[in-house]
Amino acid sequence: MLYISPEMYLRTEPWVIVECPIDAFIYCNTRNDDIVSALHELSLSLDQYNEFSLSGAAFDKKGLGILMPFMVVEKGIVTNHDGRHRAAALRKAGASHVPVALIKITSEKRIPEVIKGRFRGEIRKADLRPHTPCR
Repeated sequence: MLYISPEMYLRTEPWVIVECPIDAFIYCNTRNDDIVSALHELSLSLDQYNEFSLSGAAFDKKGLGILMPFMVVEKGIVTNHDGRHRAAALRKAGASHVPVALIKITSEKRIPEVIKGRFRGEIRKADLRPHTPCR
């Protein structure tokens, strides 16, 4: 399981958080298959990402906490994202889904039936699962 800190949850309010199929998340947010392969090879272990989040070191240059994996979805299209390496680490650990904040979507009713990938592919609403926060 990918550790999502309370700070990460706070920074995603009021956006919807879902469990997204890992392969779809990575594919939609990656330009080509060579880069997908590199992500899987270069990602750290899930334990390393979780230790980083738990250590309190997960801050960006502005001193803001790193966000949980996310996709910015505007008019049904992913326009920005983060979290592919963490998703690849989850895949290596045997998981099938990654928790993802859907930035700009404020309720499950507003999730489009199909979210077009930033570079290619799509994610179907029917393939998303509700997310239960880690506590």
